[in-house]
Amino acid sequence: MRKVLFLLLFCFSHLAAADDEYIVLQEEQVHEGDYFAAGGTIEVSGTVKGDVYVVGSQIIVDGHVLGSVIATGGSVEIAGTVDGNVRIAGGQIEINGTVGRNVTAIGGNIQFVSKTLVGGNAVLTGGIVDVSGQIKGDLTLSASNARLLGDVGRNVHAYAGELRVGSKVDIGGNLDYSSSAPARIDSSARIGGKVTYEPSVITEVFKGKWRQGLIFGFRLTGILMNFAFSFFIGALFLRLFPKKLKRTLETLKSKPGKSFWVGVLILVLLPVACLLLFITILGFPIALVLLAISLLGFYTAKIFPIFWVSNAFLSKLNLKVNSLLGLAIGLIIFFLLIQIPIFGSLLSSAFTLLGLGALFLSRPARKKSK
Repeated sequence: MRKVLFLLLFCFSHLAAADDEYIVLQEEQVHEGDYFAAGGTIEVSGTVKGDVYVVGSQIIVDGHVLGSVIATGGSVEIAGTVDGNVRIAGGQIEINGTVGRNVTAIGGNIQFVSKTLVGGNAVLTGGIVDVSGQIKGDLTLSASNARLLGDVGRNVHAYAGELRVGSKVDIGGNLDYSSSAPARIDSSARIGGKVTYEPSVITEVFKGKWRQGLIFGFRLTGILMNFAFSFFIGALFLRLFPKKLKRTLETLKSKPGKSFWVGVLILVLLPVACLLLFITILGFPIALVLLAISLLGFYTAKIFPIFWVSNAFLSKLNLKVNSLLGLAIGLIIFFLLIQIPIFGSLLSSAFTLLGLGALFLSRPARKKSK
């Protein structure tokens, strides 16, 4: 039931944040039973013979609570004595008193000062967490930046981006932590048990085997997508532009050398032409279209040499040329070969230049007007 109330207080704390009401339980006052309050600033300086449930923009508990405290607000400070548990959530949290049992805190900035005494366990989740004082039980913390400067009677379990253990720390049990880098543990710190460091998941992703696996996965995905796109383009030429495909392959077969050097010439002159068009107002849209066509042409030009080589192989086996089977076989061999360092890059570049040149040379001749 208390956990449900804690969640409700956390979810609806913004309703009280807009309230400027100042609520005080004076030091000499004694409240019988549970104490409930919601407002702008709430100060519990008296004695509460029960539990405290408060929501506010600023909360200060510096009295004596015989039960537990459940609170949420912009700023929460526990500076008195709480015999039971403390369950709090807020932007700024400070524990500066005595808690008889356990502490659970969620906040942007959580600070346990040197006078803090927690009789049980502490579970802390925040952006910046500083822990001084004394915790007699276990400490579990999750933070982007954590500093441990006090004593912990039993074990410490930490999940932090950065963790620092100060010189006056005394941990009775083990220190188990996960972070992006090994913790800065002062040589004077006393740790009764073992220290176990486990790199965080992010560290494993970017530095360990996971990184290698991700790189391999991305690379394999890129190759498969490239293969699928190339197969689609080849199938498109087979079905919709068979005459253009036939003319280009005949050009490759009869003029391979000329096709290569024309491809080199296109590679050199095309960027220059695009640049000249870009600097003129009228030529700018033409340059964009030419650039898009050029990129597509550079990417698909290798299809023609692949067809050319696969057809030569299929004709020796008395199989049908210019077929999907030949295209698939050619692409598989091509994509396997271009994985070879240096040779693969040279082969891919040569096929692109051959395809570009043959595509240009195989264009239909213009009919002369009479």
